[in-house]
Amino acid sequence: MSRWLYPAVAATGVAAGLAISIDLSAQSNEVDWVDKQQETKPVVDGADAINAGRRLYRQICIVCHLKAGGRGPKLFQTKIERQRFLEIVMNGRDDTQMPSFRDRLSEYEVRQLYAFVLSRERY
Repeated sequence: MSRWLYPAVAATGVAAGLAISIDLSAQSNEVDWVDKQQETKPVVDGADAINAGRRLYRQICIVCHLKAGGRGPKLFQTKIERQRFLEIVMNGRDDTQMPSFRDRLSEYEVRQLYAFVLSRERY
């Protein structure tokens, strides 16, 4: 669906070269794609993700995992694969004190946590 900006200019033929056509459906699809991509992106990395993961760790994880392991195991530079880390955080672990965070964190936030704990040896 195309729309013309400045339709009066285009209709009169005056400065017709300045008329701009925009595909509005492509714009809205692009925004939807970006939002969906952010939530399903398999790998999260970069300084922004690491900083967001650091904030989440401080808010949620540090109580048990402390700065380098505590009641919970040391998570920093973990050998746990990304998908397994996601499963553990989202579902918790039976017979341990690790609760499920499915109701508190999105998958994207867990991926940010993973990026953070991989990025350093301790908090």
